Amino acid sequence: MAELRKAALEVHRRAGADRRWDRRFTRAALVRETLATAADAPGGALYALVEAAVGDLSEAAASMPGPTRAAIARLREALEAATPQT
Repeated sequence: MAELRKAALEVHRRAGADRRWDRRFTRAALVRETLATAADAPGGALYALVEAAVGDLSEAAASMPGPTRAAIARLREALEAATPQT
C-alpha cells in the first residue's frame, strides 16, 4: 500500500503542477480530487480511489506529457501489485 500511496501522490503532484490539467480530459478535475483524497485514505479506500482514478485516466493517458504518462504507468503498476490475488 505504501507504493500505491506514493504513486498516487506523484500523479496528484503532476496534476497540480499542470496548469492545463482540468482541460485535458472530461474527468480531469475529478481525478485530481480523487487522488487528493487518496493521500490520507485508509488501505481499502486508497485502493478503491486509485482504481477509480486509473479508470478515469485510461481515456487520457496517451495525450499527457511524457513524465505524467510515466507517473500514470507507475500508478497502474502499483495498483496491479496491490491487487489481491485470487
